[in-house]
Amino acid sequence: MTGAGWRQRFVRSVYADQNDSSTVRAALKRVLDELGPGRGINVGGGPQRIDHRLIHVDVVRQAACDCLGDARRLPFASGVFDLAVSQETVEHVDDPFLAVREMVRVLRPGGRIYLQVPFVIGYHPGPQDYWRFTREGIAVLLHQAGIPSVEVEIAVGPATGFYRIAVEFLADV
Repeated sequence: MTGAGWRQRFVRSVYADQNDSSTVRAALKRVLDELGPGRGINVGGGPQRIDHRLIHVDVVRQAACDCLGDARRLPFASGVFDLAVSQETVEHVDDPFLAVREMVRVLRPGGRIYLQVPFVIGYHPGPQDYWRFTREGIAVLLHQAGIPSVEVEIAVGPATGFYRIAVEFLADV
């Protein structure tokens, strides 16, 4: 067994997913409960479907993917969704401002957006990795997309950044 293979298996076994945070689960549950019988879009949802009412859009064809599409040019008419969800995606888009404007464009008047982004985290291409956002940066990102008021919450504790970077460091030693 090679050293690199052991390290990669170790990282996969201890690497926490931000989406497993109780704060993230509670916030997502809240917006999904408020969706009621409405329809939504999950932009960059990855390999798992989070709710049957969300159309799953991704740049990579996966089992949960309903529609191949680019977050910067969503293949939907304006004003058709009640909710847009994007978890840990816009840091992978070269123009996150355009991507968020697109999510807002496809929302009906009064629609909601749930935008989750990492802050302190190591480089993680998937396929690219461009950005990190502060609380103020998230507010500007949403304000420039036409969302006048936002609720910005921290989803994980301060030790999470250290933990994630330490695990990535150990994987690369």
